[in-house]
Amino acid sequence: MKIRLYSLIAAMALMLCASSVAVADEKLDAVEKELIKAWEKFESMTADVTMNMNMQGMTNKGTGTFEIDNKGGKDKFRMEMNSEMDMGGQKMTNTTSTVGDGEFVYSVNEAMGQKTAMKMKPGQGQASAPVGRQMFDSLKEQFDLKVLPDETVDGDAAYVLEAKPKQSMGSPIAMMKMYFVKKHGIMVKMRGMDAAGTEVMTMDYKNVKINPKIDASRFVFKAPEGVQVMDMTKQ
Repeated sequence: MKIRLYSLIAAMALMLCASSVAVADEKLDAVEKELIKAWEKFESMTADVTMNMNMQGMTNKGTGTFEIDNKGGKDKFRMEMNSEMDMGGQKMTNTTSTVGDGEFVYSVNEAMGQKTAMKMKPGQGQASAPVGRQMFDSLKEQFDLKVLPDETVDGDAAYVLEAKPKQSMGSPIAMMKMYFVKKHGIMVKMRGMDAAGTEVMTMDYKNVKINPKIDASRFVFKAPEGVQVMDMTKQ
């Protein structure tokens, strides 16, 4: 009799667990659809970006700009960042330019007087814009996602997603919280926490402008003279 009772309790627990997972998936799917729907309504976007990291004795502070051409759903974007890294008192400046031309993503990095360049597929590693269907596909592949209660960011209602890596990514960041403004679907805030729950990374998108005029040449990649582009598309 006890065995049957335990079996019944176990079966009920499994049913409740499966039910909660299904509801969570439905909620995530609904949020994703709403954000993509909002995102697909505009043609272009610009924003200022700030990023700060403080982990394992290293700090990194960066500022830059972000631009998107959303015409035709090609996910063309450009991000330029200037940052200063401090590793135990040893400081180093770094400049990165990332261009997504709708087919491939190119990244040029300059540090200590040396330039390197890579060519990647959209969604490969971090080679994707922080918006739209492509971003969600990349997130779902690498992270377990959970919808958290809505919040307000700079006066705008925002969906909040929790992202935990499905496997170790060699990073102290154990969990991220991402904030997406409902009216345009853009992620405007990200917070990264370590395993102890300490905030070790922040990224913010400010001065967001919807549908500004952006020259098409901003989304055309040109390799710096004398720099060989490493092709990572087959990795």
